[in-house]
Amino acid sequence: MEITYLNGIKFDHSFEIIDLNDAVCEKFYVLLGVDILLKLGIYLSGVAYCWADDSTTELKKLKNINYDNDNAYDLANADYGS
Repeated sequence: MEITYLNGIKFDHSFEIIDLNDAVCEKFYVLLGVDILLKLGIYLSGVAYCWADDSTTELKKLKNINYDNDNAYDLANADYGS
């Protein structure tokens, strides 16, 4: 089947039809796997899946490590790249 999605994303995909049980059908009309989500440009990352009793400890685990919000690194004098 040819799939057309936003931003000009177009590709062929073969779907597997499965009979969902009643409990699943109450929550979902369709279940998409990661194989098609990647083709659609939909990514799932950084999603919290549980919360500890100590929320401050858990929030430290979820901190975005890609950004230096605390200005802990001196990029002008870094010895590991340019």
